[in-house]
Amino acid sequence: MFNKLLILAAIAVLYVNSLEFKEHEEYGPVAYEFQYAVHDPHTGDIKSQKETRKDDKVEGVYELIDSDGHRRIVHYKADDHNGFEATVSREPTDIKIPLPEKIVAKHILAPSYLHH
Repeated sequence: MFNKLLILAAIAVLYVNSLEFKEHEEYGPVAYEFQYAVHDPHTGDIKSQKETRKDDKVEGVYELIDSDGHRRIVHYKADDHNGFEATVSREPTDIKIPLPEKIVAKHILAPSYLHH
């Protein structure tokens, strides 16, 4: 049994030594641009985002309406030198976010040992 394990270990060492490890390949310049927007007055879901990237620099902005009706605006950028940076601002709007309907419990359920 020991001989079989020794042979398997030797084969594994030979196999690992025969593998070629490749360094990380560069794929060239990277660039993209995207944007989207949602405006649903029924649910109050109002938001948008725009982002661009060129090589290792990313810049963007997103906006949304907070639950208190204020517009939150976030400008951000990121690069290899400075990392991620964001500037957040808020401004009031006249947008009223619909509140969920109140649910009133008609019966309170409790374990039977509490009903004495």
